[in-house]
Amino acid sequence: MSEKNHVSQTSLTRSMGMVEATTVSIGLVVGVGIFTVGSQCAGTMPGGAIIIATTIALILSIYPCLMYAEMGAALPFAGGTYNFARRAVNKPVASIAAWQYLISFVSCAAGESLAFANYFSWIFKALGVNFTVDPRILAFLLMFFFSFINYRGIEISSRVQNGFVFFFWGATLVWMIYMFKNGDAANFIFPNADTIPEVKTFMTAVILVWWCFSGFETSLGMAGEVKYPKINIPRSMVIIPFLLFAINGLFQWFLTALVPFASQPQLATMDAPFAEGLSVAGYVGFPILLLCIAIAFGGDMSTMNP
Repeated sequence: MSEKNHVSQTSLTRSMGMVEATTVSIGLVVGVGIFTVGSQCAGTMPGGAIIIATTIALILSIYPCLMYAEMGAALPFAGGTYNFARRAVNKPVASIAAWQYLISFVSCAAGESLAFANYFSWIFKALGVNFTVDPRILAFLLMFFFSFINYRGIEISSRVQNGFVFFFWGATLVWMIYMFKNGDAANFIFPNADTIPEVKTFMTAVILVWWCFSGFETSLGMAGEVKYPKINIPRSMVIIPFLLFAINGLFQWFLTALVPFASQPQLATMDAPFAEGLSVAGYVGFPILLLCIAIAFGGDMSTMNP
């Protein structure tokens, strides 16, 4: 009896449903990718070619998502990538895959803290307040905050994740409805042949935009905590790439529609392309304020939590 009790006390609790499995993956991906790297790519390919690159990234993501759906249902255990590689190849290869996975998460969290700091500072700029803070201080506070939440348990962490993701979607929807009337179809037309992106530039952008989809398998690393994994994991894996495409595609469309064609190349060197791009286009005040609140407290935080 004592041995059984010990096992039950140390085993993982399956408290995540399909919604949580989806928001964990969606939240991790929607952050520094689309709002920094992905939107910078829009500057290397003015005229809306970035939307074509985003569509190709979706196509490239569907097949691996289906593979993860099948593997996650067959092996619904904690570890995800490590467990798959260990069974398919061997432990050394699985260990390398696991360390790469962990290092990518650390790098993502570090980049996300900087992205949060950039968009957080733009909230004050939109309000006309001169306020700056060292990104390292914000990074420390965010790391402490999310470490505390996750220390409390997966159930609390997943509920918080739902809150961040739904806040992001809600605020984003309001922003898009508010800004739709300002979109200019002329920004999607190439003035001449010289403005059409080169093949090398386009292919590079496709790879970088695909990074805005990478991370869709995050919930599989927590598969030992997903309820009814043989049902919930495949369903979430099937819808995740299309949700990511909707988010990435819509934001790229609005960025292209709002920023004049002649100003779009400037996006390639901006730290906060959406905020700075709107400013260059002449949209100041409330549009930047609402968008930066959605990105910082919805998109960025939902990325750091997982």
